[in-house]
Amino acid sequence: MVKSKLLAEADYFEAHRQEFCREHLGKFAVVKGSRPLGFYDTPGAAYEAGVEAFGLEPFLLKRVSTKETPLDYLLLNADVLHGLY
Repeated sequence: MVKSKLLAEADYFEAHRQEFCREHLGKFAVVKGSRPLGFYDTPGAAYEAGVEAFGLEPFLLKRVSTKETPLDYLLLNADVLHGLY
């Protein structure tokens, strides 16, 4: 399952949520391991950057917000979008 592969990324994001909110509120973060790739204005731009950097490897794409909502939590990689999972 993709979600279990991204627990480290989700934990990292949560540990840094307040910092990210101060600096990037409303942007879309791409996180791999314990580092953010970057923060983007749209989910599409974030996804493109993640695929360019990580290819078929899973990465976390998440909206930076002060509280968790179901639509803010996007676990994306090329396999998921192409139906390989």
